[in-house]
Amino acid sequence: MNADLKNFNNIKYSIQSKGKLNLGPIYKLFALDGTNVDGFIYTDFSLKGLQSDATNGHYNRLQNSGQLSIGNIQVQSDMLPQPIAIRSGNFSFYQEKMNFDKFLVAYAKNDISIKGYLNNIINYATSSQAPLKGQFTLSSKKINVDDFMVFASPATSTTASSSESGVVLLPKNLDIQVLGLVNAIAYNKMNIKDFKGDLQIKDGKMILHKKNFELAGLKVDMNGSYRPLNPRRASFDYAVKADSFDIQRAYKEIPLFREMVSSAKNAYGLVSLDYKLGGLLNGNMQPVMPSIVGDGSLTLNQIKFRGFKLLNGISQSTSKEKLKDGEVKKVVIKSHIKNNVMTIERTKMKMMGFRPRFEGQVTLDGRMNLGFRLGLPPFGIFGIPMRITGTPDNFHLKMGKYKEEDLDMEMDDEDNKVYKESQKTQESQAK
Repeated sequence: MNADLKNFNNIKYSIQSKGKLNLGPIYKLFALDGTNVDGFIYTDFSLKGLQSDATNGHYNRLQNSGQLSIGNIQVQSDMLPQPIAIRSGNFSFYQEKMNFDKFLVAYAKNDISIKGYLNNIINYATSSQAPLKGQFTLSSKKINVDDFMVFASPATSTTASSSESGVVLLPKNLDIQVLGLVNAIAYNKMNIKDFKGDLQIKDGKMILHKKNFELAGLKVDMNGSYRPLNPRRASFDYAVKADSFDIQRAYKEIPLFREMVSSAKNAYGLVSLDYKLGGLLNGNMQPVMPSIVGDGSLTLNQIKFRGFKLLNGISQSTSKEKLKDGEVKKVVIKSHIKNNVMTIERTKMKMMGFRPRFEGQVTLDGRMNLGFRLGLPPFGIFGIPMRITGTPDNFHLKMGKYKEEDLDMEMDDEDNKVYKESQKTQESQAK
């Protein structure tokens, strides 16, 4: 390998290489903090040009050409708990671009295939402020997201642990477009199938566009974003739509749905969801409940209640046996979430000849303060008002009108500080 570098204010480079190169000793000369590379490559390339031409887009002045082949490279990074093994891959150079093909990467038990290109490489290598740009397609049969948590280990990525595994970190000096095609994704005890989506990783943030996948039997369309704030906290937001899915399966297989819609335990049938959520993730990539802010609707397309204690309690208190294990259709429940409280707008429905309506507050840890009015046949003009407090398993019914209460739960000081800083960062970047 021959390398000639001149004028470090505007580097003039001339690099030629042909043969087998051991990357370990070479990388130590140009090492990035927190990263180590070892292995070898086969090269046949020539790179010649000026840094300013690469920076200013004068690509026709660059004389970069050739190719190289990967031969079992190991990459270690402070952002990941385990090394990345690059098993094989072919690179080719042309002017500002580095194209790569048949690029096979292994990380823990994840096998990933990558095809695409990188550019702005010279500027990236010579300037700490310049991002590495590119576009590629990533495909895999299965990816376990838990393996990528910064403090994860082979033990914690496959079994539950009381200690935090950390969030998934992202480099800040990337500007990469990715088309993801993954047959199966394991994340926080959820199994996602047939993932397809456009992702952008830029300035340490991942933005998800037009993401489609299957989860618990439901077809999901989702847009969103993810940003690591420190090794133990990240911010997220997403907008999700899913039509006509099995509420029982969603309750059993989606932890967040189970926490937010606890009454689904005794509901059977089809529902639809259109909701926006945002907030913080903790060091196990799980939502910090008091941080969640959101709004949207849950539509009960056709639902039967079986053994629903609350509905059966209302039936018993009003001596209306028909309400026990009732059924509803086409009921749209609108709500918004803030400070650990879901506030439900007044919702009307028809059930077994009655005209019930309800509204109120439910905390994300299960406490209720609901107003319920049982409209009597035939038209619901006359009704029985009542107030419901307590939890779904230990509730209290009292005749009378609903009164809103302060059930808010604030974030702790540390999470509140992190959350406010993340909001300031988003606002400054939006300007």
